[in-house]
This record gives sequence, C-alpha cells and structure tokens, in this order.
Amino acid sequence: MAIAGATAAALGGFVARIAFRHAPPEKTAEITGWINRFDDIRRRLLDLVTEDADACAAALRGSRPENNSPPSRPDILAPPFEIAGCGVAVLELCYRLFPCHYPPTRADLAVAAELARACAEGALRIVVESLPEGSHSERLEALRRDTEDLSRKIEKQMRS
Repeated sequence: MAIAGATAAALGGFVARIAFRHAPPEKTAEITGWINRFDDIRRRLLDLVTEDADACAAALRGSRPENNSPPSRPDILAPPFEIAGCGVAVLELCYRLFPCHYPPTRADLAVAAELARACAEGALRIVVESLPEGSHSERLEALRRDTEDLSRKIEKQMRS
C-alpha cells in the first residue's frame, strides 16, 4: 500500500508541476505548497515501506507458531495507520489540485487519486482485520470517512 501511495504522490506532484507552469501568478504559491506536500508524503511513504516490513518482522518473531497466536507487538499497526493517513492526504491534495490542473493531465490526476484511495483503503483494511471486534477507534473511522468523502468528491469532479 505504501508503494501505491508513493506512486500516487509522485504522480500528483507531476500534475502539480505542470499546473504550476500554466498557472496564473496568483496561484503559483499555493501550487508550490502542494508540490512540496506531495514530495514530503512520497518520501514518508517510501520510508514507511521499510518501517512496515520491520514492524511485521518483529511481530512475527514474537508470535508463537505452536499455538497459532497472532503477532503480539502493539506497534505493528502504527505503519498501516500512518500509510492510510498519507493516502488520505494525497486524496485531499488531488481534490484541491483538480480546479487548476492542466487539462491534458486530467487522466494522470485521476490515476493519482485512484492509487491514493487504494493506498488508504488497503491500509485501513489491514488495521480493521488486525483489531479485535468492536475496538475500532475514532481515528480509524475518521480516516474511513475522509477516504470515502474525498473519493466521492473527486469522482464528481471528474464527471464534470
């Protein structure tokens, strides 16, 4: 999921860079901020690939195969939670970028949004499947809601 999110952020940054080149002067500062944010998220997601793998490996070392017990380390869910948040952040940036994107990059922006949605939903699924029944947090529900809301808004933008 982190790789999908990093790809989404890279593609969103590409679209933002092209938008910057075609933007009126009053929009360039805002677009520059989006470019920087896309780049920051991309780098963080690439770091999370390793952090997630390390957390899983550590948790598996702590599980007991003889009784099929699940991994016991509580921090195994920290990377997927953060990956989901990054996916939602990329969705938000795609939504903000849409009104000022350069029209030939419309499909690129749509793909970036789809990859970001897949990143967020995939990471959230891992968290949900790993939590005991009924222990979903407000943070988890907020990320789910944000993913669904932003996905609907972006689909509406794409149809217009």
